[in-house]
Parts: sequence; structure tokens; C-alpha cells
Amino acid sequence: MQIGNMKVPTNSLEVLLDATKKIYKDSSGKEISKARIAEILGHSPGGTFSTKMADLRDYGLIEGRKNNILVTKLGKQATVPRDDSEKNAALLKAVKNIPLWKKLLEDVGTSIKPENFWHHLADITGAERSVAKDNADAVRKAYLKDVGLIKFVGEPIQAPLMIDMGEAETADGNLSMEAQPTGGAKKTIGYIGFPEYSKSLIEIKDKLSYNIAKQLLKAIGVELGEEKEEQAISKEEEHTESEESVKNGSLEQ
Repeated sequence: MQIGNMKVPTNSLEVLLDATKKIYKDSSGKEISKARIAEILGHSPGGTFSTKMADLRDYGLIEGRKNNILVTKLGKQATVPRDDSEKNAALLKAVKNIPLWKKLLEDVGTSIKPENFWHHLADITGAERSVAKDNADAVRKAYLKDVGLIKFVGEPIQAPLMIDMGEAETADGNLSMEAQPTGGAKKTIGYIGFPEYSKSLIEIKDKLSYNIAKQLLKAIGVELGEEKEEQAISKEEEHTESEESVKNGSLEQ
């Protein structure tokens, strides 16, 4: 399916990984013909089979034409990995080989609410609004199904690309992780990214965006167990300071 100037895969990555594994097992890593692949996958030559082959190429799982088709290194890593880390990296790369998926991963991350998603789709693909709106739900579900195969460290935290300084603080004074992307006239100081937690960058512009970055680091610290150690150190320092205060007070008397 074509949405604006970008292609949406017909087959999910999960289906294509299964196909790649069958092709690799039958070919033993050697060249294989298109006809043999059709036989392995239970397809007859035609539109459905051609579409699946095109999707396999788009994800980077196979290469070659006609009688010299090969499972790529990426295809091998994704289907017969040495370990979970290699497989995860391969899946992420395969997803990023789809231009629309790569852009969505960078712009909106791994948690997409259905409300107004078509706005993002229209902006990214250049599609007419009516086309984006009609296909938004199908595209969103297909995208989330693919990225759902990727294992992130802990729960992926959605860090917006640009922080809306007017809405980033909640009523209880905490910082909101759901601030929406926006423009902003303040000078950019720098960017910070959290690859395993979010596919977007935080733009550091002022104290508020700096604090949001710190909050994300704190969340990562909790996940890694570092936060508990820091709290223990902090309490120890407080205890030491308290003892010193008592000691100093006694000396003064």
C-alpha cells in the first residue's frame, strides 16, 4: 500500500521472519531460485507471492533476483541469531529499513495513540488528508505490530522531540512525559537521546527541558538499580552531615 510518497508493507515483519527462516533452512545459506521459494512458502507465482518477495527485500531480509536469491546477513541474524541481543539489533535494523517505520520511530516512538495519528501520517508522507485519515488506523496497527517485536530495556519512555514549555508541567508540579512536539523560539542548548528508552531526542532549551532529561535519567537509574544505590549514598551523606552538625553544636557549647 502506498500512502503519499511512502510505502506501507503488506506483510508484517513477523510473517516475513517466518518466511525467511524457511528459505534459509531449505537453501542452507546458498543461492535459491524464486520458483523454489514459492514452493517452500506454498505460493503460486503471482501478485501475492511477488508482494511478499518485495516486502522481504524492503526489510533487508533477502537479496538477489530470479535464480540467485540469498538470505542476507540481517536475515540470518534475525532468524538464527547467536543471542537475544543480536536478534534484537537485527529486528530494529529491519524495521528501520522501512522509511515510514523509521520516521515514525524517530518522531513518535513506540506508543501511538489513535487520536489524531492521521495528522502525523499526513505530515510524514505528504498524503492528502482524506487518504491519511482513511488509512491511519491500519498503518498504526501495522507499525505497532512490527515494533512490538523489538525488546526495549524496561518500558519505552516516550520523550518528545520538542518540549512544549507551556504544558509540560502537571497540576501536582511533576513533569509530564506526554508534552507534545512543538516549535519554540528559545535558543537550543543541545540534545540528549535515550536509545533504549525512546526514539526521539529531547531538545534542551531551558531549566524545564533540562529537568525532563534528568527525570528520564532517574527513571533509567531505577530500572538499572542505580537509583537505589544513589539514594543509599544520599542518606549516608545526610547521616554524616547530621552527625557533624551535632558534633559542631556540642563543640560550640
